[in-house]
Amino acid sequence: MQLLSIIILLTLTVVIHSLWMFGVLKFIRLEVDSAVRIVLRNVGIVISMIFAHLLEAGLFAAFYFVIDAFNDWNTSFYFSLVSYATVGYGDVTLPSTGGSSAVWKGWWAR
Repeated sequence: MQLLSIIILLTLTVVIHSLWMFGVLKFIRLEVDSAVRIVLRNVGIVISMIFAHLLEAGLFAAFYFVIDAFNDWNTSFYFSLVSYATVGYGDVTLPSTGGSSAVWKGWWAR
């Protein structure tokens, strides 16, 4: 069951990334005629990328919350963001049953 959960989460992460990339490619094809528009386009791309990553981290946070790995949403989201961006700080850890999903998430996000 844990392996199936990991496969589903990683597949959803790929779907989110793919949708974001399709949107960016469509956005880039617009004609750009000034330096200001180039800067604004790049800022828009980076902001949208941040939201895509937050959505993906939120997906894992929801998974951790649903399987009762943590008692509250804030801890689930904090752990998910820290594990998504790094290998974690160690101040919040998963119970032994959820550890491999965090490892897969950290590996996949690289």
